[in-house]
Amino acid sequence: MNPAQQIAKLKGHVLIFSNELRSLIQSFELLFLAAENQELHQKISGTKQARGFSVNRWNLIQECIIGITKLAYDQGSQNPTAGNLIEIILNPQAVGLREKLKTRFAVPIRSGLVPGRPPTKDDLALDEAIEKKDIEDLNQAFEQDLLDLAKEWQWFDKHQDKFKNCATED
Repeated sequence: MNPAQQIAKLKGHVLIFSNELRSLIQSFELLFLAAENQELHQKISGTKQARGFSVNRWNLIQECIIGITKLAYDQGSQNPTAGNLIEIILNPQAVGLREKLKTRFAVPIRSGLVPGRPPTKDDLALDEAIEKKDIEDLNQAFEQDLLDLAKEWQWFDKHQDKFKNCATED
């Protein structure tokens, strides 16, 4: 698969991952309201709605646990988990993909024109110098981010069984 195809596939995975993460966050926000709102607890306690409220709260807890587990630990190669996305990017054979990602990452923000005043040659030269420096800085930041990601992923890979075991011990 060429880098452009890899990026298209990665975009699809990132979109699915972000939608799943957004859903998880929304569920957590509802759970937080259900768990923390003491006034709501007092209002519902002892009523016919108490059992339904408890069931809904437990369903939100399960949804959050399953969502976190799926996004973090699901090992299927077609699943857009954080691990699969990271492994795709860090794969030693994905040099072309990383270079294409770096090119897309290293896009400087261009300065705007002053209304009613055309840019001078000096303005254009300065803009060009700033843009060149921004691209260099963004490329360095991308490389540093990759190194940090690899280091953090190595740590997580080494310790992920501890996280899994914590969930099963409770």
